Amino acid sequence: MDIAVSRLRETAQAPSVSLIGYSGGAAVAVLVSAGRDDVTGLRTIAGNLDHEAVSKWNKVSPLKGSLDPIDVAAKIKSLPQRHFVAYNDRIVPVSAAESFAAKIGDGKHGSITIVKGTTHHSGWEDKWPNLLDIPLYGQ
Repeated sequence: MDIAVSRLRETAQAPSVSLIGYSGGAAVAVLVSAGRDDVTGLRTIAGNLDHEAVSKWNKVSPLKGSLDPIDVAAKIKSLPQRHFVAYNDRIVPVSAAESFAAKIGDGKHGSITIVKGTTHHSGWEDKWPNLLDIPLYGQ
């Protein structure tokens, strides 16, 4: 994914990128952001930002051998970001975003927006244009 981001940035002749990721793609966006110096913003939607919290919530065994976004949170704590959480998410709990927020130094959870009328899989399309207007935490 890092190579893909580089190629897209070069094709667009853009000096920087802003990444957006949904669910497991949110984890990928965090991990890619942590390894780059040209990411200027990060948004996640219903993101699996803490594998342990998600595993506990779903009463399943923890992921083994998988990179965990929470482990690189400190590397992106100065990166402007916004984490959208579904109001009725039965797959990824708000605690995943809360523990991630704590790791980036956001103890008051200002980087998190809980979005009413959404579930893990639905309701995002209609709300997305307005969600993009919400400022990134840390800007």
